[in-house]
Amino acid sequence: MENPASAAINENAVRRLSITGRERVKPARYVSYLVFLIVLFLLVWLAQHCLIGAQADQSPVAEHIGEILVPDGWVRSQVTPDSFGAWLRDQPLKPPSSRIRLYNGNRKLLRHALYQVVDLPIGNKDLQQCADVAIRLRSDYLLSRGRISDIAFNFTSGDRARYSDWISGYRPIVEGNVVTWRRISRVDSSYENYQDYLTTVFMYAGSYSLSRELEKVRDADQIVAGDCFIKGGFPGHVIIVVDVAIDTVSGERIVLFGQGFTPAQDIHIIRNPSDSELSPWYRIGLGRKLVTPEWTFEWSDLHTFDETR
Repeated sequence: MENPASAAINENAVRRLSITGRERVKPARYVSYLVFLIVLFLLVWLAQHCLIGAQADQSPVAEHIGEILVPDGWVRSQVTPDSFGAWLRDQPLKPPSSRIRLYNGNRKLLRHALYQVVDLPIGNKDLQQCADVAIRLRSDYLLSRGRISDIAFNFTSGDRARYSDWISGYRPIVEGNVVTWRRISRVDSSYENYQDYLTTVFMYAGSYSLSRELEKVRDADQIVAGDCFIKGGFPGHVIIVVDVAIDTVSGERIVLFGQGFTPAQDIHIIRNPSDSELSPWYRIGLGRKLVTPEWTFEWSDLHTFDETR
């Protein structure tokens, strides 16, 4: 028969061991959670890097937009040498492994939208965002063709900002919602002054003004490079068609989209989240809406810079 005193001691010892054991379980459980989170983070990081690396391994490295591989059965649409579409195809691309950089030099953490970065400057201010990318590309194209008088965009107020006036020394004086133009500077046609003009346009224009300024395209099947899908608003979004290919049998069109985003960041070609085999190309008119990685558009949101269409 067990001694009562000895039994009490043993019972207390068991209780202490039980309590100590439970207390030791908690830190071990937290360590397991921490290890799980670290492993999950590493897997996601590796998957993202492998996705970008796979692009370089599976297709020839494109150094310009017009060199991005076209799917079998499709050919690039014909464009005239001086057209906006031809100019867009000539725009340079960074290596496939390049990350999107923000205006302040930091890397963009999310990369689910990225196919390849366009090698064009974005400045060091948080200004060149989505609508500004379309404005920048269109303006740079017109400048490269010497079409100075055609470089003009509307502010959100509706006031027209003409680059020819800017060259002549006119500047906008903004008081509330009222904009007046006064000649307060010397004549200057330098590239630095052109950049100052664009900076001002970026400040006072956006998706809202661009959606009201550009003509709508009634038939999305007639889409061409340079057209834009615009959801005007606060916030809104804009993506621009940078290339078009055509099915050699049916005549169906597929397109590449370029975009900027908030905060200001590198212009980049976006992936197709709905069709990994066709990505980065998009079919036009497929589905009820146009679904892109960071915005969903109506097909009726298509606009054009070409006033003759």
